[in-house]
Amino acid sequence: MVVAEPLTPLLGLKAAKHMQLITVNYDNLAQIHATHEFTEPTVLTDYPAVFDGGLGTLPGVVHLHVGDTIQPVSSRPRRIPITLEKEVSRELDNLVKQGVICQMAVTPSEYVLTRGL
Repeated sequence: MVVAEPLTPLLGLKAAKHMQLITVNYDNLAQIHATHEFTEPTVLTDYPAVFDGGLGTLPGVVHLHVGDTIQPVSSRPRRIPITLEKEVSRELDNLVKQGVICQMAVTPSEYVLTRGL
C-alpha cells in the first residue's frame, strides 16, 4: 500500500513477510553489486577520521523543548554491582575528560525539594 502522508509503518518487511501479508518477488528487483568490499579493516583504513577513537560532534546547537504540561520525574539512583564499580568509575572519568558529561552539584533540583526528598 502506498500513501501520500509521511506515516511510520506499523510492521517492518520481515514481520509482514512472516505474517504472509506480502510476498517479495526478488526476480523483479534490480540488484546493485558493490564495487568496494566493506569489511572492518577496509572501512577503518578508508575512513580514518570517523574511527579515530574519539567522539565527534555535529555543527550547531541542539535545544530540547519540553511541553509545559510534562511533569518532571525523579528516580532513585540505581546501585552498581560491586564487581563493576571500578569499570564504571573509569568510564565516567573518561566521559568527563572527553567533555561528554560533567559532575553536577550534589544539591537536589527545585522539583525534588518541593516533593519532600
